[in-house]
Amino acid sequence: MRHLASRSEGVRAVMKKAELAPRKGSNPLTRAIKALSILTAFCVFVSGGALLASDGVRSGLTESDQLGMSAVQSLHAIARGMVIIDGAENALLATGLEESKREGIYSRFDATEKSLSESVKTCESLPWSQEEARVWEDFVRAFDRWRSDHKRFSILARAHERNRTAETYRSLFVQALEVNPASLSEALSLLDTVIEVSNARLEEKTTASEGALASHQEAVRGVIAVAVSLSAVTLLIVLLVRRARRHRKLFQLGNRRLILNVDRYRHLSSYVHPTKQVGKSP
Repeated sequence: MRHLASRSEGVRAVMKKAELAPRKGSNPLTRAIKALSILTAFCVFVSGGALLASDGVRSGLTESDQLGMSAVQSLHAIARGMVIIDGAENALLATGLEESKREGIYSRFDATEKSLSESVKTCESLPWSQEEARVWEDFVRAFDRWRSDHKRFSILARAHERNRTAETYRSLFVQALEVNPASLSEALSLLDTVIEVSNARLEEKTTASEGALASHQEAVRGVIAVAVSLSAVTLLIVLLVRRARRHRKLFQLGNRRLILNVDRYRHLSSYVHPTKQVGKSP
């Protein structure tokens, strides 16, 4: 009985310490869980911002591609227009061409020249690099010479329409097959140079942008991995703390039952000892 009584007293002391222990020890653990939760939320917030930034980088890459493609398309449109006009000039050299077809060619001149002017304006509005601007200026000078030669051809063609003589036809022939092809060849050669430089710049920008986007996405994946790891650690700590508290409560409940049993035994023994003492008296 003395052994049970001493054990009961020891259990009471342990229980008092156990009741105080959660209050003293839970605060640092709670603060640690809160800190991990805040850090996880911050990582999630940074991940969201990084994803939005990735969309911005991707949009910038798409916009850059669109500008580059617009420039290349406009340059090719200029080349096609110049070739179309050259072919129409040669068609006007046919002496047996009907009047309606000749007028149709003049209408084609007007429509193609309008399209050429729009394509040139589009190219001039684009943000050129220094190299692109340099070769573009060279092309513009050659293009203006070719356009001047084409206007000269149109004047000669109209003059020949009014007065069909060998002299007017010879002037038209020389302009169409000697003068204009020379300026056209120079302009198209410089235009090819502009297209090559533009394609090279577009490829360089695309490669650089794709590399930046890939690096950015890799950083985003790293932040997301950290956020997931912190979330897993926080969840594991919470589960372990709950398990420890549940075991502590079960331990405290068992100790309380032990104390109750000892007290009940002590209470019953108080009735037994007096009886034994009375039997021993004389």
